[in-house]
Amino acid sequence: MSVLLVLLLATGTYSTHVHIQHSKRIINGTQIVARQCPYYALLYYGGVHSGGVIIRDNVILTAASVVDGFNDTDIEIFVGINSISDTYILFPYDNRRTIKHPQYKYGNANYDVALMFLEDPVGFNGNVQQIGLASTRAPIGSTVGMCGFGYAYCNKTSNSADRCQGVASYYPRWGDFQVRRYEGNTMFASGYGVSSCFGDFGGPVVQNNELKGIASLIQYQNCTGDNLIVSIPAVRPWIEETIRQQLGTS
Repeated sequence: MSVLLVLLLATGTYSTHVHIQHSKRIINGTQIVARQCPYYALLYYGGVHSGGVIIRDNVILTAASVVDGFNDTDIEIFVGINSISDTYILFPYDNRRTIKHPQYKYGNANYDVALMFLEDPVGFNGNVQQIGLASTRAPIGSTVGMCGFGYAYCNKTSNSADRCQGVASYYPRWGDFQVRRYEGNTMFASGYGVSSCFGDFGGPVVQNNELKGIASLIQYQNCTGDNLIVSIPAVRPWIEETIRQQLGTS
């Protein structure tokens, strides 16, 4: 079943309106430094920031919706950054080729993943590391974490559409979410006052230092409801086979 960004759970029906925001950020998270989320990659294209995950020294995993509509060479990748200002002094890595999951559909989180193959490998250090792909789902009721660059504050109790006004954080942020349920390949997770609505879609969702998911969509336009996350075990066979075909290794 296609999972849209705007869900009308009260009636059990789905809206035809899909509201995907690529440039917004995680809200009400905790400020961190790069070494606390060293597998995070910042994608920059056309004045917009989004997230990605280092899964090989020359492979970035992200959401297909993030790169949809952009040429391979439009996107620059930054790793190991402690603030947005680092993008002015660090050289970006160039994207050689992007491959989206063949079953990806706009507004559907189930297969919202894409692989980016870099021209040159990233250099690993304390701020830059790869993360392994999970082979099992995060259990329902357990906690997963997400990192990205986020709004410093939003009103946790307001349901208004403009409850998250202000400027985005210049520093990476971390948010914890509880896994509520699964529908198809999509994990539904929520946290009190914490959301990826204004978050870097395409960024990592982790548990026990394993990549459990990729941030994809948000349930409601006013940043309430669940975060919709692509469950990694469901797409791991495609990821590994695609890497093998492109690089000759899994």
